[in-house]
Amino acid sequence: MSPPSHVQAVCALTNVIFITAGLRDLLSPGSPLPMPNDDRLMLLWGNTITKKHGVVAAPVDGAMLFLAQCWGMLLITVALAKIMTVFSNMHEGTYLRRNLFISFGLCNCGLAYLFNKHNPFLKATYGADASPFVALFAIEGLVLLHDAIFRPRRTK
Repeated sequence: MSPPSHVQAVCALTNVIFITAGLRDLLSPGSPLPMPNDDRLMLLWGNTITKKHGVVAAPVDGAMLFLAQCWGMLLITVALAKIMTVFSNMHEGTYLRRNLFISFGLCNCGLAYLFNKHNPFLKATYGADASPFVALFAIEGLVLLHDAIFRPRRTK
């Protein structure tokens, strides 16, 4: 039994964004996506240039390039694992899917907490607001946990 359509919709939307961010970090770290404050979040990678409107992120190199690309690959890996779990329609693995949903949901809620916890630092240091990522992680995490805990599952 595959998950309800609202779980699939939330998972598809959030993970397309995470795959896009992961591909950016893998292929062109430091390049902002057209998301609120992503240009400022790219300042975290440490390379900056000064333009007429202020300091902006520059291409990343050296050790930060390695970390950015590893982070991008991890984002892609986790996003693909969630998509495969949510969209696979096999006749087995009911409780494995539930357990994966619990794992993904708890980790997403943990990431939402970390992004929110560090948001004051990001705002003060870089002028970046990580709230969109807090919302993405929290919404998907709560939807997955709700499905894992409350949807009835039959033993096969």
